[in-house]
Amino acid sequence: PLVMVVDWQTFVKGPPSYDMAILFYTSLEKEERTKEKIMKYLKFYHSILLKNGMKNYSFEELVHEFHISLM
Repeated sequence: PLVMVVDWQTFVKGPPSYDMAILFYTSLEKEERTKEKIMKYLKFYHSILLKNGMKNYSFEELVHEFHISLM
């Protein structure tokens, strides 16, 4: 089934990683937030961004911005 997430609570211009940081740390149980699982989710998210036309956005950049978004 197709799953979509629409969050109207915050409307800000920022890196795509911001949404993932909020989603992971407000929706996932602590056991699901292991480094390995988060990296797996981020890789999947990055592949979707690229498939949908995002250009010049490396996986390393996504991870870096993800860590900044957690602060």
